[in-house]
Amino acid sequence: MTQRTHKYKVKNRPGVLYGDRYKFFRKTYNIDISAGLYGTILKEFNKEVMKLIIYKNFQFELPGGMGMLSIKKAKSHPFEFNADGEIVKRNRPVNFPATKKLWDKDPKAKEAKKLVYYLNENTDGYIIGFKWDKNGKGFRWQRSYKFMASRWNKRWLGAVLKDDNIDVNYFEYDKKK
Repeated sequence: MTQRTHKYKVKNRPGVLYGDRYKFFRKTYNIDISAGLYGTILKEFNKEVMKLIIYKNFQFELPGGMGMLSIKKAKSHPFEFNADGEIVKRNRPVNFPATKKLWDKDPKAKEAKKLVYYLNENTDGYIIGFKWDKNGKGFRWQRSYKFMASRWNKRWLGAVLKDDNIDVNYFEYDKKK
């Protein structure tokens, strides 16, 4: 079984590993706590920050002038059609379960390889996700860094967006900028 990993993931980088951060914390602040307690504090802090970001539309300012982390929404582009009446693909995500159901019902659609796309109806056509605004003072090699939310946090955001009882209005931004 292969392990899921992302192409941008740094596998081993000295100075940023958990043990290195723990040693730095103990040395800098002269506080004697166990590594397990340190890890629990970090996990709980990160969970509470994500809870504020997801439920309260909080903008978290990263230390050292590294920008702001928040959730933003952008209006998805409407479908465009070519001269043959086919949809022009603009990096739209394919709804594979719905496509499979269509192909099971209609063999002609399967033969023509017709696809069903997500329309984001539960968010009124908006694409919503985590955004790292790097604007501000800036830092060295700023363009080299990319923020990717953990799978757990992305699923958490998705569950909140699908829940009709939770109403959060996220900030809107222009995707072209």
